[in-house]
Amino acid sequence: MSPIAHSVRLGLSRGWTEARQSLTSPQDMGFTVFFSVVVVAVLFFQRGRTIGDTSLSLAMATLPSVLGMMIAMGAFTGTAGALTVEREDGTLLRAKAIPNGMVGYVVGRMLSVSVSAVLGLVIILIPGLFMVPELVTAGFGGWLTLAWVTALGLLATLPWGVIIGSQAKSPNSLFGLAMLPVMILTSISGIFYPISAMPGWVQAVAQGFPIYWLGLGVRSALLPDAAAAVEIAGSWRHLETILVLGAWALIGLAAPVLDLVLFAGERVSRVAGRNQIDPEPPRRIGDRDIRSRLGGPPRRRAACRRRSGRRRTRAARAPARPRLRRRGSRCPRRRSGRPSRSASRRCRRSPARVPRCRSR
Repeated sequence: MSPIAHSVRLGLSRGWTEARQSLTSPQDMGFTVFFSVVVVAVLFFQRGRTIGDTSLSLAMATLPSVLGMMIAMGAFTGTAGALTVEREDGTLLRAKAIPNGMVGYVVGRMLSVSVSAVLGLVIILIPGLFMVPELVTAGFGGWLTLAWVTALGLLATLPWGVIIGSQAKSPNSLFGLAMLPVMILTSISGIFYPISAMPGWVQAVAQGFPIYWLGLGVRSALLPDAAAAVEIAGSWRHLETILVLGAWALIGLAAPVLDLVLFAGERVSRVAGRNQIDPEPPRRIGDRDIRSRLGGPPRRRAACRRRSGRRRTRAARAPARPRLRRRGSRCPRRRSGRPSRSASRRCRRSPARVPRCRSR
């Protein structure tokens, strides 16, 4: 097995493991569930209204467009956000230090984000089948179209999420690079109202990005053929959908060696400086703890610590008196063995080395 194939295999295993862990994490699934509940609530209030003089319900027209938007936003912003966070804590730098480590990481991240995006579609689609009974009439061809549009849409948006996430300086700057452009494109891509009602130059701009084509492809899969009358050219344009989404996928996957684009200019010293932790906590005023030279835990003097609740007596508060050495101890002696008179006087006056605190 070649090294690249082995890295891809490890990436798939890692991505599947991360996807299973995210399913049990309230923090990872919180936004997906919350957004899905909001969409289902909107469909519930729209189920009894129709569009103009047609028999097409407003909920049925809204649901496919929202599904297409979720594919694009989940793949693009989800990948970019994950890479930006893991770029800050040094996870990607460690992956880059391993031979072909970035290949496995990118494959695993794409798989985990894809599983999360598909799960979000399922959470909305299952209750949508009960509130919009017309979806059952889509048939096998409609569900097959939904499958290849979803797969092609993920391939068209996931690589660009990786590229944008690699260029973000910090998670705070991700809003201007990823979220804001996606929100602007969503507002002009015919997600919430027909694009044919917009000016011509807005239609031209929207058709250059995958969000419009994802919404169009999902609408072609779930809506009846009569609903194509409000689209541009009055048709679903499956061939153009495949060409545009395929072009975005090829350009994103063939971006000049994805590993070179990732973390351009990133250095080990920069990450080390950003993630450096002070080995020794700052000293507080009045802190007399002796700290080790290597920055380890402070060596505390147990004898100097008083038990809580015990009041210090006057004797304990009084300073310790210096003790005198015994006469003749450690004093310079004469050759005869007896200390001289001056040496004995000097030894009696010199205080002994008594520790500041004594344990009881």
